[in-house]
Amino acid sequence: MQLFVQEILKATGGTLLAGDPQSVITRISTDTRTLKAGDLYCALVGPHFDGHQFVEDAIKKGAKGILVSDITLSLALPPFRVPESRYAGQGGGNKNIIIHVSDTLKALGDMAHVWRKKFTKPVIAITGSSGKTSTKELLSLCLESHFKVHKTEGNLNNLVGVPLTLFQLEEECDVAIIEMGMNAFGEIARLTEIASPTMGLITNVGAAHLEGVGSLEGVAKAKGELFLNLSPSAHALVNEDDPFIRAMPTRAKKLTYGFSPSADICAEKVSYRTHDAEVCVKTPLGKWNLTLPVTGEHHVSNLLACVAVCSLLKLSESQVQKGISGFSLGEKRGAETRLKKDIVLVNDCYNANPSSTHAALKALSLKYPTQRKIAVLGEMLELGAQSSSLHQKTGNAARHLGISVLLALGDHAKDLAKGFNESQAHAFDNVESLNQKLQTLLVPGDVVLVKGSRGIRMERVVDYLKERMG
Repeated sequence: MQLFVQEILKATGGTLLAGDPQSVITRISTDTRTLKAGDLYCALVGPHFDGHQFVEDAIKKGAKGILVSDITLSLALPPFRVPESRYAGQGGGNKNIIIHVSDTLKALGDMAHVWRKKFTKPVIAITGSSGKTSTKELLSLCLESHFKVHKTEGNLNNLVGVPLTLFQLEEECDVAIIEMGMNAFGEIARLTEIASPTMGLITNVGAAHLEGVGSLEGVAKAKGELFLNLSPSAHALVNEDDPFIRAMPTRAKKLTYGFSPSADICAEKVSYRTHDAEVCVKTPLGKWNLTLPVTGEHHVSNLLACVAVCSLLKLSESQVQKGISGFSLGEKRGAETRLKKDIVLVNDCYNANPSSTHAALKALSLKYPTQRKIAVLGEMLELGAQSSSLHQKTGNAARHLGISVLLALGDHAKDLAKGFNESQAHAFDNVESLNQKLQTLLVPGDVVLVKGSRGIRMERVVDYLKERMG
């Protein structure tokens, strides 16, 4: 990355308090723990932290400059005296850069947008209530068969993570895949403004983050900000199977995908097997016969989304097949471990909402139709006023999808149990009791799914089982 200070000033509307406007910034940091000498340190402010408290640390570590919104840096530090700032002589003589802006988070996004606009190749934005990360990883594998791909790493999908991802764009990259998450209205719109995607993909609309947006209609409105803010020259990849997504307005060119026969990219035939799925896909480039090395309807839907992108980028059937052949479910995202007594542990505990939990339960039933199935479900957070009813519906879905025993953890464990069948369900308010009960219930050949919201830390169940039965 290379941004002139004068470019940063123009993008952010900032004021240069010290330093040379012709200086070049090659790296931007928001965390002094990972800051490197020569970085521009951006002092972010949040509900429970203030990056201005670490400005002195940044300078001591050799930051080339600082970007701040609090001109006094913090109450614990003396005010600026330009040009005799106490920081002006540290970490590089008189060349230190001090930029003052009204909002450092907005400035971070503005700087990322300037850098992204220097990148003229495809930028694909992915959002949705569930399946974002799996789709991103699957698409990356497809594209890597032909392109050099830059993608979101980890969970860097918010108003901080997306700019940091964009700063890593390099000229030799052929395509970028940017994952976008949200908790409230306006966030996807802002991320779309920052990233200026040439393609936008919304995997689905489900009950997630309801505390921030109120209802499914609110989720659709918040996610739909991606399509709404795409340019007319961009493409909107529309999941034809999701009525909320079908109805989303956009100025962009549409390409539809799904199981629906009316979709441009359509799964004409799917054969679900124990460890994979064979999919015959109708595409604008002809019929493709693909083998996906995981099973489940939601994974096939993700595959169709990837085929839609690949068709626009003119990849061939063989290139896509080569890419997806390397796909596997990540740790905490459905990865399986075979324990003692031929017990299968399905670790899907990274996160959960009603849509993703239903998809995981359905995939379990497809893959293991005859085995006894135990679902260990943690509470699903951020569901607002509908939390009790949504947990009951999830418990009911588990029963109808062939789950034999349900163990539930958290404040809404009793709602999950009530929806399932209280005689075959067990609700717990602590993980130790749940683990002990689970161990007494297990019999040879069982399949155990563990899933729950990140905040419930369901990996404690996974670790317990692996320690005693691994």
